[in-house]
Amino acid sequence: MGRRVLKKLTWASLLFAVLCLLVAAPAEADSLLYDNGPVNGTFDALLIGAGGYQPLSDSFTVGGNSTLTVAQVGLWVPSGNTPTSVDWAIGTVAGGSDIASGTSTFSNQTNEFSNGGFDIWRSSLDIGGSMAAGTYWFSLQNGTESGGVALYWDMNNGPSTAFVNGQNVVDFCSQFGGTTCSESFQIYDSGPAPTPEPSSFLLLGTGLMALAGVLRRCSHL
Repeated sequence: MGRRVLKKLTWASLLFAVLCLLVAAPAEADSLLYDNGPVNGTFDALLIGAGGYQPLSDSFTVGGNSTLTVAQVGLWVPSGNTPTSVDWAIGTVAGGSDIASGTSTFSNQTNEFSNGGFDIWRSSLDIGGSMAAGTYWFSLQNGTESGGVALYWDMNNGPSTAFVNGQNVVDFCSQFGGTTCSESFQIYDSGPAPTPEPSSFLLLGTGLMALAGVLRRCSHL
């Protein structure tokens, strides 16, 4: 009977140690890869709904091998409406989709403020694509919002270069004092796993010590 109880204790300790290992192993987290600046909401915006600027493309640079996960963008919609979905693409040329493309619904949305009959939103969408170091293009088109297709991509005059139909967007907005006239967005990738917290190492050590103690007692029986 004693050996049976001891065997159960040994297996329980092994299970405890495995659980400690799982707690200590950190999950992968998205990391900011490129930032073209925050939502502006007061300068201007370009229509990316049907009949608008199709596609509207902004450049971004990558310093090394990357796998894209999420983009965050600034959007304008008529007051009372909500951004719903958009077609996106990642390419090596403006308007290109040779890296990846798809359709995503917006998530993690925040209504920042209202301006002149529009609600200004900060919204996220899932994207994808793996690439090496270099310059690429992030494109949006066929956007929709809860009231129709009046979805606009916020201009914030960030450092990116913006193109639509092969034409530099600065040609559209220089009259308003813009210099680059690109849009507000951030690109995230699947960054390296974060360093485990010291408490995780402590928990792992506690589990292994408990297992060692049980096995030591077992060896003396």
